[in-house]
Amino acid sequence: MGEVILRGAAQGFALGTLVTVSTLCTASHYKNNIALASTISSSAAFLGAVVYTGIAYGFLPKSQPDMAYLASFGITAGTLGISGWLIKQNRFYSRLRMSPQAQRQPTYGFKTTSSLLFPLGFCLTFSGIFIWPAYMILLIVSPPAQAPVSIAYQQALLMHAFGFLSAAFSCSPWLRSRLGPVNTFISASGIAGACYLTPGWMPWSIITLPLSLVYGACLGAILSLYIKVLYTAAWFGHPEPRTRGAPHLGVGIVLAVSGTLAACGVLGAAAMVDAGLGFRWGMSGSGGVVVLGAVVMGVGRVVGVGRGVIRVV
Repeated sequence: MGEVILRGAAQGFALGTLVTVSTLCTASHYKNNIALASTISSSAAFLGAVVYTGIAYGFLPKSQPDMAYLASFGITAGTLGISGWLIKQNRFYSRLRMSPQAQRQPTYGFKTTSSLLFPLGFCLTFSGIFIWPAYMILLIVSPPAQAPVSIAYQQALLMHAFGFLSAAFSCSPWLRSRLGPVNTFISASGIAGACYLTPGWMPWSIITLPLSLVYGACLGAILSLYIKVLYTAAWFGHPEPRTRGAPHLGVGIVLAVSGTLAACGVLGAAAMVDAGLGFRWGMSGSGGVVVLGAVVMGVGRVVGVGRGVIRVV
């Protein structure tokens, strides 16, 4: 057990560092536009989720975990090796660095009531948004459903595939011009939270499969837009947001807090299952928190921008 916990902590630290560093490296090739780089990276990440889930589906049901580990290691080492070989400093744009004036007057954003409501709802949403992908396979193969492992991996594979398609569609000019990233993010968060309310009580495939597809589509929108909407929401309620600079510090703080809460949410759900409460209350509670976060973000958006301004955000 100690080895598993240590391995999980080390892998989580490595993945968190990799996400941050890779996003900043990618942003250096897009005029340091971190929101755009995050959108591109998150959209492509779902393709990786499909690949790795496919590997697990191909080997684990056949009792070949060693082959699954080796295949995953080979793909990860290969992609990281190619990335390390190709990486170099961009010649045209300087690395993300604060000027002396910015160091004396840090740009945080989130100074109005409406702009503070949005990160509050954002953190509530992230505290429960990863419960479903973390435990869906265990939920489906455990009593009372006790579905075959292959069925669980098929649902996970389809969920990630829908996430990949949704992430690409959420970034399309058509949706951005009609609904807007912020409205898309809030709507996807509320629907994703609602998907949690049923599977914990009725974990049968006829219920979990359609909800997994809907949740995957919502998760694709959430992870492709989450940084972009924070940069937008930082200036809710300000008369001239474009003249105030990029709120990198404020966004960084919100991301750090929300990431910590996401980890706590996954651990809290595990503790409830270990205590004998099952998935019912853990899933229902997490879904309620995610829906509450969407409502709080919606209130902050309406107060800060108004209901009629859709295309701007």
